[in-house]
This record gives sequence, structure tokens and C-alpha cells, in this order.
Amino acid sequence: MSKKINKKKIFSAVRAVVFILIFVLVLNILNPIFIPKENTREAGIRYYPQKVFYGEQVNTIDVVCLGNSDMYRSIIPLQLYKDYGYAAFDTAMASARTVDLYYMLKDILTRQTPRLVIFETDCLYRDAPDEEKMSSWLKSSATYLLDGISATDEDLCGELYNVFPVIGYHSRWKSLTKADFTEKPDYTKRVDPNKGYLIDAGIKPYTGGEYMKETTDVDVIQPAIALYMDKIVQLCRDNNIELLLYESPAAHSWNYQRHNGVVQYAEKNNLTFVDYNLMLDEIGIDWATDTKDKGEHMNIYGGTKCTTYMGKYLSEHYDLPDRRGEDTYASWKNDLKSFSSAVASAEKKAGKSNSKAS
Repeated sequence: MSKKINKKKIFSAVRAVVFILIFVLVLNILNPIFIPKENTREAGIRYYPQKVFYGEQVNTIDVVCLGNSDMYRSIIPLQLYKDYGYAAFDTAMASARTVDLYYMLKDILTRQTPRLVIFETDCLYRDAPDEEKMSSWLKSSATYLLDGISATDEDLCGELYNVFPVIGYHSRWKSLTKADFTEKPDYTKRVDPNKGYLIDAGIKPYTGGEYMKETTDVDVIQPAIALYMDKIVQLCRDNNIELLLYESPAAHSWNYQRHNGVVQYAEKNNLTFVDYNLMLDEIGIDWATDTKDKGEHMNIYGGTKCTTYMGKYLSEHYDLPDRRGEDTYASWKNDLKSFSSAVASAEKKAGKSNSKAS
């Protein structure tokens, strides 16, 4: 009787392994078909800002600014170039998880050899939204394999989305063309003259009062999130890249408990952490004028102040090359001109709505 039971268990285990292998094989076959072939919304890319660095020449970026929307709203790469000649790029995406940023950094390192990575720490406390739960399509295809996965398992969900992009792009079956079956993705065509930064001159003041109330309480980084942060730390060390932890002014998503949590992690891993939320007066942040959405993100005015402080900090603590005048970076001069024009245009456009709101 026991032999029959053991045979059943062995047969079930073998069947499960075979199913998993076939399932993985199918996903690998579908991956290159379903992945958008260009880095545009029109082509179907989910988070097009995460691939814009492909438009830069290989091995020309010295500073990678890695994070979520707080990063591409607070650090202005072309201002760093104008003031110090630093070749920086905002490689960030909205609502980024640490697992996403780990894979993004791996992707970046296939084309760039940065000297410094600035990591925006807000994503260390990011909750996975409903849209990033395991899709019903995947669950129905392998219910018994992935049963019980929830939004809290963001390490596994993120791993699957990054290893098997078809999971995130399965709905593209409606718009597949012949090119999807014959062409490889080419993300180098789309060049971002703003180097990943998103311009917004809108003003919506924050009026919520003090949010950084000093305490010894610690909001400890969740193990699943810390796991991928550890991978980022190791990836930087393996490639001789310096790593700076940074938190932008964020009145709604940040507090002293989270500050203490990152300090704890930084000390454990011998990293430097700069928290702008404790330096608002020093930086000159004015919540009446420097936020686009009532304290969630910086606007161009807040971003300019954050970048001014960051440039000074980098010049004092890191040995970064001045790329101004180098032939390889000739296009950056033109990008700077177009950026200045874009800022002026954004200010003019926002001026009307800002005056109406005041």
C-alpha cells in the first residue's frame, strides 16, 4: 500500500516538474514575440521611461540616478552637466519596486559603465498596487503552481514580470503584427534630450505641516525588499560603482521612521545616505512653490534646488569627470539648449493655471 502511495507521489512530482518545464519553455518562446519592439507608448511599452537610456551612446553615462518618480522629478541631469560637466541620467520609472530597479540596473550595465549610482530610497517602502498583482491570466494557466500569491509577494511577482515579460504584455496579442514575430526590440531609436527628467512647472502647494517628527522608532525595510536592495549593493560593488542612497523631499510618503530604517540599512552596509527631508531649509525648499502636487513630487523649481544641492555634494565627495568640451558629449550642448526652451515653454503653459489656482 505504501509503495503505491509513494509511486503516486513520485508520479505527481514528476508531472509537476514536467508541467513547470513546459510552462517555462512556452513563456520563453512567447517573450520575444510579446515584448514591444520600440520604446514608445504607441508600441505598447509599459514603462517607457525605463528604457530611454538606450538612446544614449554606449559608455557615456557616469552617474545613474535610479529610482521612482521622485527621482525624475527632483534631479535634473542637464543642470548637473551645465554646472559641473557631470554626465548623469535619470533611469527611473513611476511606482518602481526594488526588484524592478535591480533588473533595470543590470540592463543599464550592458550599455554603460557608470562611476556612481544614486539610489532614491522611497521605493524601499513602496506597496505593490493592485495592477501589479499576479495577473488572472497567469493564475488560470498555473493555478496550483502559483496558488496563494498576493500583492505582498512582490519579490516573486517582480521576478516573474522581469524574467518573463510576456506576463506583463500578454494583452498585446490583440495588436501583434508580423514585425513582432520577425524583429528584435530596438530601444536606441528614442532619444530623450532631457536625460530622463520630466519637466513640470505646475504649482500645487503642500499645506500639511511638519511631517518629519523626530523619533527613535524604526520602519524596518521588509526582508523581500531588502533582498533586492542587497542585490543592487552587490551589483555595484562587483562593478566598482559607488552607491549613494538619497531621499528627495516627499511630504506624503516619507517620515522619520522611514529615515531611521534607511539609516539602519546604510550603516549595516557601509553606505552613505543623504535625506533631503532633514535639509529643507538648507536646500531652500518652499512647499508653497516647489511642489507640483501638494507635496508628492518636486516641480521644476524644487527640482532645480535639489539638483543644485546634489551637484555641490557630488563635487565635494566624489571624483567625477567634467565632460564639457569633450567631442563625445557635443550633443549635450544642444540638449541643454532644447531643455532650457522646454522649461520656458512649461513655465509659460503652467503660468496660466498657476495664477488661476492662487
